[in-house]
Amino acid sequence: MGDPVVVKLGGSFITQKDRLFTFREKEVKEAVTALKGTGLSLAIVHGGGSFGHPVAKRFGLSGGTTPIVSFRASSA
Repeated sequence: MGDPVVVKLGGSFITQKDRLFTFREKEVKEAVTALKGTGLSLAIVHGGGSFGHPVAKRFGLSGGTTPIVSFRASSA
């Protein structure tokens, strides 16, 4: 089968971004059917769309991640 191919189904594709928590089932089923027919080894990942983005915004997580500050413990 070869190395896996990563396919991302973006949040705008799998959800209706203008309607909260709305899954586009028909479109996703069509995409899965098409991908199954390729015979490739697939790793499928997805975006958040209308499920993840509004919640992330509500909790102040939509601006990305906060850098991790590294520190060294003092030896006393």
